[in-house]
Amino acid sequence: MAWAGSSWVQGRLLEHYPRHRLVVAGALAQAAAVALAVAGTLSATPAYTAASAMVVAAIGVGMYAPSLTALSLTHSPPGRQGYAGSAMQTSRNLGQITVLGLSSALLNACLGVGSTDTLGYSAAFGVLLAPCTLAALLATRARST
Repeated sequence: MAWAGSSWVQGRLLEHYPRHRLVVAGALAQAAAVALAVAGTLSATPAYTAASAMVVAAIGVGMYAPSLTALSLTHSPPGRQGYAGSAMQTSRNLGQITVLGLSSALLNACLGVGSTDTLGYSAAFGVLLAPCTLAALLATRARST
């Protein structure tokens, strides 16, 4: 619901807002979700803190995914939008698989050497900050045409 609602807001209520700024906003929401997830691993933090990370992450994805698609298609040469769309979807899927694999490997490595669960989960979630930060930085360079 949060993902769909955020997607609707960016497409209807923020349609005149520059797309690259919506990508930045979505990436920053993703970074906030990672911070909430890390905080949720701490024993002093209530469990619903980690659950709220999923809602914040969904809002971020709903904000940046359609905006990134629209921005990509705007920058594609005429007649090449299909190629650009399929290349973007493929790279997004490969990126997600890579980050998930690295995060899982780091978690297992931390736990395998005897570190605490909190450290292992914090390290694994920390890997997720890289794509959020990279997306926010790169989106500032892409202006809507």
